Amino acid sequence: VASNTNDDGRAQNRRVELRIINQ
Repeated sequence: VASNTNDDGRAQNRRVELRIINQ
């Protein structure tokens, strides 16, 4: 379960990072 949570957090961080780059 902890691993899944970490993966979700990484996915969110990458999404935010891409959004900042697009702006």
